[in-house]
Amino acid sequence: MRRVIPWVGLVVCCAAVGCGPTTRPLPERLKDDDQKQVDAAWDAALAPPDKHDRQTWLDVMVGAYAYQVGVDQFEFRSVKKWSGGTVVMEAKFDRAKPAEDRFTITVNDAAGKSLRVERYTRGDVERTVKDLTDPHSDPTGQAKAVYDARMKRITDILPKPKDDPAK
Repeated sequence: MRRVIPWVGLVVCCAAVGCGPTTRPLPERLKDDDQKQVDAAWDAALAPPDKHDRQTWLDVMVGAYAYQVGVDQFEFRSVKKWSGGTVVMEAKFDRAKPAEDRFTITVNDAAGKSLRVERYTRGDVERTVKDLTDPHSDPTGQAKAVYDARMKRITDILPKPKDDPAK
């Protein structure tokens, strides 16, 4: 139990700001006080760097989402093969450069030539997350109809697998 105490602050911070495993292409930006709490937890956890055993370290990374919460830089790249080539999805986040946060989708043909490139800003991503997670945010009620149409379009294009428990 003693080995994970420095991470309590990070776990509490995650609960407070509502972050968790990656559910969107860019990690959330923490408020200054929350960021300070995360930074202090890392300082305590890494003094000295080898104070935690291998399994505890993995438990902390997975259990506290430390690989993405309050980090200074975050990047991911995923690739999906399709019959005509590949789709490459890339996210870049730098806490020191918020205006440069981006999510890029590139569709390539089988030879690797780009067929389509779409670049999204943090604003684009956050608006879409809000639109797709809070259909009742519009008091006129029009947002619900728009939400339903967007969700239908999503599931028509990429249906969930039949055995998906989230379905």
